[in-house]
Amino acid sequence: MELPVGDRPASTCVVDRKLLPAVLGAGSLANRENGIAGIFFISAVLLGGAAPLFRNAAGEISVGTGWASDVCSTSQMFCHPPKYPAYAAGAVPVIAIGIKLSSAAS
Repeated sequence: MELPVGDRPASTCVVDRKLLPAVLGAGSLANRENGIAGIFFISAVLLGGAAPLFRNAAGEISVGTGWASDVCSTSQMFCHPPKYPAYAAGAVPVIAIGIKLSSAAS
C-alpha cells in the first residue's frame, strides 16, 4: 500500500538510494572548500579567455569595428583598461590555492 505524500515517515528518501547512492561526507567543510576552489579555477580560465577579447576590442574601437563597439559598450570597465581581466585571472588562482592549502592544513 502506497502512503500519500504527506503521510510518509521522515526517513523515506525522495530518491531511490539503490539507483543513486548517498555520497558520504557531501556536506562536509572540506568538500565545500574543494568546490569553491574549483569555481575559482574555472573563473580564472574564463577571465583569462576574456582578457584577449577585451584587449583586441580596445584596440579595434578606434577603427570603428562593430563587434568592438558592441563589446566595449557592454562592459566599459574592461575595455578602457583592458588589463583588468588579466590581473584578475592571475589573482584568482592564488586565492584558490590559498583555499586548497587551508583545507589541507585543517
